[in-house]
Amino acid sequence: MFNKKAIIFSMILIIIAISGCKKKDAANKDEEIQTVFAVDTVKALKGEINNYIKLSGEVKARREVKVYPDQSGKIAVINTNLGGMVTKGQTLLQIDPSRPGMIYSNSPVNSPISGTVTNLPFKIGETINVQTPVASIGNLDDLEIIANVSEKYISKMKKGLKVIIDVDAYKDITFTGEITELSPVVDPASRMLETKITINESNLKLLKPGMYANLKIITETKTNTVKIPSQSIIRRYGDVFVFVTKNIPTEIDNFTLQNKLIKVVNEENLAFILAYFPKKLPEELRLDVFEYRLLKSLKNKEDIDAMKAMYTFNKESETYQLNREISDSSQIDTVWNILITLNYKYVINAKSGVIIAETDEKKLRDILIDNKIIEETTKFAEKRIIKPGIEIDNKTEVNSGLKQNEEIIFYGQSLLENNSRIRIMNTVTVLTKEDIIK
Repeated sequence: MFNKKAIIFSMILIIIAISGCKKKDAANKDEEIQTVFAVDTVKALKGEINNYIKLSGEVKARREVKVYPDQSGKIAVINTNLGGMVTKGQTLLQIDPSRPGMIYSNSPVNSPISGTVTNLPFKIGETINVQTPVASIGNLDDLEIIANVSEKYISKMKKGLKVIIDVDAYKDITFTGEITELSPVVDPASRMLETKITINESNLKLLKPGMYANLKIITETKTNTVKIPSQSIIRRYGDVFVFVTKNIPTEIDNFTLQNKLIKVVNEENLAFILAYFPKKLPEELRLDVFEYRLLKSLKNKEDIDAMKAMYTFNKESETYQLNREISDSSQIDTVWNILITLNYKYVINAKSGVIIAETDEKKLRDILIDNKIIEETTKFAEKRIIKPGIEIDNKTEVNSGLKQNEEIIFYGQSLLENNSRIRIMNTVTVLTKEDIIK
């Protein structure tokens, strides 16, 4: 009898030693893989992307003429006003060419075209000469934009290119147009090429000659191409890459259990301890494993008996019935340490102490997932080399390395390495299939 107890006691000591070693190994392993990075993700989208050049220009009437008088003299009569509509041949003003001692009749100045008076710089009584324009007439129903293109962009310019037009006066309205004329020569002083852009908007009347225009000349359009937010791209040590999410089914092994479940899930005083049990374990040892904390910290028989009294083993159901609730989480941890050491294969309710089920790995995974103790898959970040194409307005075309709908890390990727563990906090939508130029 004494020998039997000695053998059992020796077995328990061996278990304790093994437990301590495993705890150390688990702790070391925990340090290696348990860092989890919180990230936001976005899906690679297949759609349209445009490349463009930013320029500035000035709105002008396509046909605008300056009006010169036939004779010098003083302005005697002004027959129109700034902004007034005139017709071809209509008198704009009259010049008095009289000299001291000589009287002449007034000389009329007529409009050479129909249109709007865009400039009328003089007043009655002012003296003018034949080299000074006295008015400007323009057709405001036919406007264009004059822009100067830097020499380095000339190779990309051609007639018919679409132009996005914005003016400061109308922040919420975007106008469009196209290049209709390119100067055949480069200005030798400015090294610029004059470009004329026709505005083709129905609300053309909102624009006025002299307005400053911000232009985006679309030089390249690609459709059905993969694009991602530029923010997700990392350039490091000569590589251009993104991190793609990779899902691996969560493995259920002793180490996973120890790290996931030793942190007991408590909700309304209910905790789940899940562990593996061997199918055939001597009954004596099955009883004595619950004396682990007792053997480690208690010295007298009364305490040992009190510890044993916490549990009743039912041979028919092969369950351990807890005689009173465990209120101290450290006791639960103690029980856990023994279970994990012995490679148990039962699921135990920590509140009642009842074995819920003997289970295989698949059933155990289902229990863990159903109780939200583990996720169905473990997510990792996979480094993926890409070949970028057009990159503009925080969006980048990907020529190779990514496919449509692959999930890439959009925020939180700067600290990641290949195969870093991640937790997805948000999946965002940044881009649209149709390219929107702002």
